[in-house]
Amino acid sequence: MSWAKGVIRHLEETVAAVFLGIMVIVVAVDVFGRYVLNNPLQGAGEAARLLFVWQVFLASAGALRRGLHVGIDFIVDRFPPRLRALVDLVINAVVLVMLLVVGWMGFDLALGSVTERFQMLDLPYTYALMGIPAGCLLMVVHLVANIAAAARGVAANNYQPQRLGFAGTGAIMPEDGAPAAE
Repeated sequence: MSWAKGVIRHLEETVAAVFLGIMVIVVAVDVFGRYVLNNPLQGAGEAARLLFVWQVFLASAGALRRGLHVGIDFIVDRFPPRLRALVDLVINAVVLVMLLVVGWMGFDLALGSVTERFQMLDLPYTYALMGIPAGCLLMVVHLVANIAAAARGVAANNYQPQRLGFAGTGAIMPEDGAPAAE
């Protein structure tokens, strides 16, 4: 797989990582300017806030796709395949409803904040707050896929949830059973 295909395949994570990197640089430059040069970077806090909202919700969607959100796998993994699929189906459906509510409320909040502006950036708060419904929408897409897989698992009595973990991210992880490096 080429580098470009990998970026597209992991777009949520890639954009979230880029936003996190920019946010760290902006805050570091602001801190250096504020405490060393006595000349803070104007609008740095606002830019960091805007990037943070988008980074959190995009990264959450990527984590959901990879199966990295908190779960009680220790117990559920011991269930027979059909029951495991049914539990995942119910949990994903509940989370789907919750994300639809949060996404709708986030969209309403973003539209209601058109007149409020970031003072230094001279941008409406809507630009930051649209990260909430955008991230929720991406998570809904992944949950629909999870629900479909769980429904097939219930029907076929053969279910293994997809948990990619950190595979393919380039993260260096200790081998199973090996202690983490200090």
